[in-house]
Amino acid sequence: MISKKTFVFISILVFALIASSCQKTDRSKQMAETAKEAQQVARLTPEERLGNIRTNLKEIKMELAKDGKYNCCTQPTCDWCALHEGECPCHDNLNVGKEVCPGCGLGWHNGNGVVEGVETSQVKWNITHQHAAGGHSH
Repeated sequence: MISKKTFVFISILVFALIASSCQKTDRSKQMAETAKEAQQVARLTPEERLGNIRTNLKEIKMELAKDGKYNCCTQPTCDWCALHEGECPCHDNLNVGKEVCPGCGLGWHNGNGVVEGVETSQVKWNITHQHAAGGHSH
């Protein structure tokens, strides 16, 4: 007959082995799913992959807007700030006479500006625009 200490030790050891086995199985499943997704993406044409990117970017911009982090001044909205900065303050910047991003600037140039009372000639923008921690830098 085995002692109570030995029984407890063996029980813990068996539990640890079972738990470890389950984790490996979960990791294996995750790796298999990731590989399957990669294969599915690889089968898509470049046009289909670009379509997915556009859809994802549109959804991301809507989420950012919902969180108050995306306020574009053109319609359709530009992609510059979302892709380069993860937010868009251009509408607010335009209202206080600050520069907008290159995407918004080009949008205004092409007649897509949507801020009432602002004329295209008033829009400040620069192709090398980027936001810095303390404001704009050029």
